[in-house]
Amino acid sequence: MMTIDHKGRLAGRFLKTISIAKGSRPMAYSFIESSRWLDQGQLKAAVEAMTMGNTSALANDVGADFLALVRPETILGRLANLRRVPFMTRMIRQTAGPKGHWVQEGFPKPVAASTFAKEEPLPPRKVVAISVITDELAQQSNAEEIIPRDLAAATVQSMDEAFIDPDNAGVDDERPASVTYGTTSIPATANPAQDLKKATAELVAAGGNLRTAHWILHPDMAVALNLRGGAFETVGALGGSIAGLPAITSSAVPMTSSGSPIALVDASGIEVGGNLEASLRSSTEAAILMETDPATGATEVVSLFQTDSIALLAEIYVNWRVGRPGSTVYIDGANYA
Repeated sequence: MMTIDHKGRLAGRFLKTISIAKGSRPMAYSFIESSRWLDQGQLKAAVEAMTMGNTSALANDVGADFLALVRPETILGRLANLRRVPFMTRMIRQTAGPKGHWVQEGFPKPVAASTFAKEEPLPPRKVVAISVITDELAQQSNAEEIIPRDLAAATVQSMDEAFIDPDNAGVDDERPASVTYGTTSIPATANPAQDLKKATAELVAAGGNLRTAHWILHPDMAVALNLRGGAFETVGALGGSIAGLPAITSSAVPMTSSGSPIALVDASGIEVGGNLEASLRSSTEAAILMETDPATGATEVVSLFQTDSIALLAEIYVNWRVGRPGSTVYIDGANYA
């Protein structure tokens, strides 16, 4: 469960303000002044762009503050050595570089040509979370903590599921495929040490670099490994390390009674664009298609006006892809309980 200290506080106060103001800039200013918050200047600047029932916090202090709450909780935010690329920019990838040589005095110095491959531009994609709250909730003294926490948690879960689920093939113009989709998989055995050793060997054989590699697994799987003791005592529900490599845990990793994948990802082979700006908006006039039963997908149209409700939206532009083949491998169906 995510907690909020100073991270997300500005975003929470902004969301509370625009919820109470309901599109009125003077009312927003009045509420900010009456609250006597120390960050009044930033909040007033954030509502400058506010129009009736809609406000944008794109690329300002509020959006950055919301990302500061979201990013450290995501798998992406915990991976070191990712290759960051700009959206819609044609890139090249070096497939072979120069080599060093020992040269005898007076002899010519050998030269090895570098080779490159062109890469298609990485298009922007967006992940969105919407939370519907009541007027009464917006008025509560701790609303600025509850509102951003729920939006952040929904955003984190959606990003992590798309990033790591081996079954996520992606959707054209909508959602990127996971970094494990279509990659090498290793059938799990009852021996975790053997499986993990084989995964590292597969990654190296495919050209991956263990120095920039991370394990990604479900917290329950990490606990199961920890309880085996010995070499696995360095990993637990909050992460840690396995065989000296960082281990990242996420509840978004698929987990069923038949097992769960354990991914090994060389972050230096993963290209990521965006994840730098967030947009926060609100509306009190829309009709929202609410999901009433996630298991069946049943929905119901709810009028925000008729129910005295407020819809709050968080939007982040982000995309990724495996830039260097052989950068990921996963153990399929691990069950070490």
